[in-house]
Amino acid sequence: MAEAELGRFIDRFTVEYIRVYPHPIERVWRALTEPEELAGWFMVAEIDPYAGGTFRFDATGSWSGSVLVFEAPHLLKLGHKPGSFPGYFQYELTEVPGGTRMRFVEHFSPNGEYPFRGDGSPGDGTPWPGSVSGWHELWDALGAHLDGRPIDSLLPPTEMSLLVADWVKEAIQSKELEQEVGATVRIGLRRSERWTELNRIYADHMRRTLPREKNIPDESALGRFLDRYTMEYVRTYAHPIDRVWRAITDPAELAQWFLTPTVWDLRTGGAYRFHDDDFAGVVEVLEPPKLVRFGTSNGYFQYELTTIPEGTCLRFLHHFSPDGVYSETEGDLRGDLPGGPGTPWKPGLASGWHEFWDSLSDFLDGVLPGSDLPSTEMSEMVSSWVRNVEREYGMSRELGSRIWRGLRRQERWNDLNGIYRTHISATLPPHSPKE
Repeated sequence: MAEAELGRFIDRFTVEYIRVYPHPIERVWRALTEPEELAGWFMVAEIDPYAGGTFRFDATGSWSGSVLVFEAPHLLKLGHKPGSFPGYFQYELTEVPGGTRMRFVEHFSPNGEYPFRGDGSPGDGTPWPGSVSGWHELWDALGAHLDGRPIDSLLPPTEMSLLVADWVKEAIQSKELEQEVGATVRIGLRRSERWTELNRIYADHMRRTLPREKNIPDESALGRFLDRYTMEYVRTYAHPIDRVWRAITDPAELAQWFLTPTVWDLRTGGAYRFHDDDFAGVVEVLEPPKLVRFGTSNGYFQYELTTIPEGTCLRFLHHFSPDGVYSETEGDLRGDLPGGPGTPWKPGLASGWHEFWDSLSDFLDGVLPGSDLPSTEMSEMVSSWVRNVEREYGMSRELGSRIWRGLRRQERWNDLNGIYRTHISATLPPHSPKE
């Protein structure tokens, strides 16, 4: 099996599959959303065709939840019901030459409680082989269904499948089984065999490719040096471009996930300032809702937004002037210069931007920034202390929540400092010949 066909782990809690089907986008959309189509390759299912509706899979309805997005024929996002498997899964369809490209993503909440252990999964909210291999088998079945073939017809014959086919044929001839029941037995057992095979493949795939630590970001999420003085971060947010633009330019929204602006004149040439420190300058470029550049005393930082099928891509650049004078911050453990004297990159700065992009994601999703981080020994200790103080001394729950989230974000930032200290040292480009 080609590695590219296997699901790819975007991070420890999110798996992505890409398939291209030689059929029009409207045909694929029907197969993913209409009950009679779903029953042909997936299972008995109903999906309300509007955001805010519900979905119900299998005859008992035990697999159910909410329709989060329904944008025919391009995007379907479904959220699991509370108390089941927290998270979401979504289909994104795009027309391509010769057919339709389907991108499927399933995300498991890091804070979910999952009972699955013993099959290669750590049981900490990460996918388990039976889940990711199940989706893989379904995409094969969907391909056969769209082609108008029996959904096991694309699978190569095996010793077991030939044995089952012979038995079913004889059972139908002897009237022991009806034709429809016999086809169900033949197809069901072949698909079950295929799923078992895929379980083994995905168990090995997960051991080799699943990010090892849930507190360590995937390397692709780290800031990347474009040159010795420019760092780039790229993030995708499942929200419209106007929504993301508002979050990065509205002072009231900035104060909730970033820093509080004390001066904010959002126009080209207008002044800005965060807090009362030296984080200030003028707006150099403003092109709503796609580009804004803020000048600093020794460079600039800018946001570039682009609409993509899954929402909005944010590309953030932080650039320092090569002519600046840069030195360590004495007495500050995060103020060292792992890239060497004369370089601007301090771990606390680079990791600070990284932590802010995580907080922006929480804020856009309607979650308090920092509240969705996976628990740690320290966060559990702080949570226990906060509950005791709330109970014994009457501290408000709101204040307790702020204390817990603030300390958890500080811990996360400290962890990222160490990651970026190593990252800067290992990847900062050397001086160019002109420098």
